[in-house]
Amino acid sequence: MAESEGIHSVETAYSIVNAVAHHPSPMTMTAIAAKCGMSRSQLFRYLVTLQKTGFLQKDLAGRWSLGSELIHLGLEASARLSVQTIVQEHLVALRGATGETVAVAIWGIHGPFFVQWLEGNNVVNVGVRAGTVLPLLKSATGEIFTAFTDWALLCSVNAHTDQFDLTELETVRDRVRQIGYSCTEGGYLPGLSAVSAPVLNSNGTLVAALTVVGFQGSLETHPDSSVVRTLLNTCATMSRLLAYRK
Repeated sequence: MAESEGIHSVETAYSIVNAVAHHPSPMTMTAIAAKCGMSRSQLFRYLVTLQKTGFLQKDLAGRWSLGSELIHLGLEASARLSVQTIVQEHLVALRGATGETVAVAIWGIHGPFFVQWLEGNNVVNVGVRAGTVLPLLKSATGEIFTAFTDWALLCSVNAHTDQFDLTELETVRDRVRQIGYSCTEGGYLPGLSAVSAPVLNSNGTLVAALTVVGFQGSLETHPDSSVVRTLLNTCATMSRLLAYRK
């Protein structure tokens, strides 16, 4: 068997586990068979094996759900996945794919700030580097945090700094949430454009914002541009690695 063909029985077992995992409640054998396009007799053999390995478990009513061993493996995998490791790998790839300057920001005591800044093919000399704190508005990165950070936390930071009117924050929050990313032309960085998108964890909590920065008039920020599509795909991939599901 060619390596690219894989092992069909393993793929079938995965499809069964995947069907159970994404169902909102424990499933009957009949429901699993229908979902996976299998006969009950064929499915039964897989269920017996998956129960023995602890990947699935059956309750007293005969309904199936994820087993303790699979949950344990998931927790182990999650523990070994650090946000920093995931970010570093994909940030470098994003710079390579776009050729532009890229950065990653997280939330700090005084608001969002850059923790990494990688120059692209065209060096952006604006004095912004790792450690720079971003305003909640007027910057693409800040607007991502405005849109996806807990509202009470945003209000507390704004009350401390008295940066913006809360109505303005709400307007930006709604707009960015609707389209899934933020872009600015000039504004916080005169002469530059920026596009930023969120990285979310399993709870749907914002853990980081990835931003692409380029010269105004050169960096395309419309929804169908290759930069925006690449950025959104990168953030979606990173979010999936952190177990985020819509």
